[in-house]
Amino acid sequence: MKVCLVSAYFAPQEIGGAEKAARLLAENLVARGWEVAVLASWPHDETIVLPSGLKVHRVRTGPVPPRGGAGRWLFRLRNVWNATAYRKVRVILAAERPQLVSVHNFATFSPSVFAAARSLKLPLVFTAHDYFPLCRHYSFERNGRPCPGHCWACRLWSRWNRCTLERTPAVYLSEYSRELYRRHVPAPRALVLPNPVDLSEAQIAANREEKEALRRRPPVPPVTWLFLGRLDPFKGILAVMRGWERAGAHGSRLRIAGDGPLRADVLRWAERRPEVEVLGFVSGEAKHRALIAADGLLLPTRATDVSPLVIPEALGYGVPVLGADAGSIPELIQPGTTGWLCDVSDADAFGRCLANISLDPVSLRSMAAGCFAAARERTYESYMPRIMAYYEGIAGGPEA
Repeated sequence: MKVCLVSAYFAPQEIGGAEKAARLLAENLVARGWEVAVLASWPHDETIVLPSGLKVHRVRTGPVPPRGGAGRWLFRLRNVWNATAYRKVRVILAAERPQLVSVHNFATFSPSVFAAARSLKLPLVFTAHDYFPLCRHYSFERNGRPCPGHCWACRLWSRWNRCTLERTPAVYLSEYSRELYRRHVPAPRALVLPNPVDLSEAQIAANREEKEALRRRPPVPPVTWLFLGRLDPFKGILAVMRGWERAGAHGSRLRIAGDGPLRADVLRWAERRPEVEVLGFVSGEAKHRALIAADGLLLPTRATDVSPLVIPEALGYGVPVLGADAGSIPELIQPGTTGWLCDVSDADAFGRCLANISLDPVSLRSMAAGCFAAARERTYESYMPRIMAYYEGIAGGPEA
């Protein structure tokens, strides 16, 4: 089967989990014998073939607007309807003739990408990695703070997108996300399928052996907590800092891995606390080492974080997650087996929970077994048959 996957940004432009998830899906489809062509925005038009076998059509969807001011509004207007993207995407789709068009992020392309596919009578599916079709700010936040309500501009934006998405089958990454979408843009067919673990069963087993060997090596290290994510209010770094202060002295360490707009604030805060280490942005071996050494992961993210990739990633390293008791997070954590849920908006409650867990390192570290077991059930080996069957059902159904 042949699929055209649309993602506003694609490797090497991976600015978040949505881009990574789209790339991993494309690579796994190719590995299972499907033909995949990717459409992504780029400063100029070109077509390349990646080492994985993916053909990537890079599309210049228009001039790059300056940051801020008028440039921001030009970007938003282009997202309402991009005639250049419509014309170029239609030409590419007409040449590729895929059996299915899978849209993951249509920023810069605008909803015109759906119209281009429908003009060629190509079946469509939309994967909701965030809330961009409902909120111009992607996450029901504005200027780093939760929106008090659905503002007039976002109401108009979601009504505009409703015309497109109410006819398009969708993949949601959590039940919470599906329900929130359903209030604004109900899809005709929907599949709820959380992000899988980007590790094979063999890699999970190797991680388990490495983690157990590290813990057997004397001296026994103190409990190590890890925050892994973008340093901004949405991902919860401020809640981590407040909760850590309220927890008091409990003999644990905190390692903060990531980068973002609050980096300077985090560094100043950490300088006064010898038990806190700021790793900066980590990837590859450095990220592997950080997860192997971690006993627990702190994830006080906002409720509208659709399905954080860091949760399955942590499970694959035997790291239980102390997460927010809100949004999609309760669907992704089994309390007592793969982590704990807490009201992270209450710094005192978060601090007490953090301290209580830290004071019982034996119980904390024993949860690694449950995490590894959960990760083995969420690998791409189990995920791909479901998503491929869903895609085949859409492609084999009536024309879009």
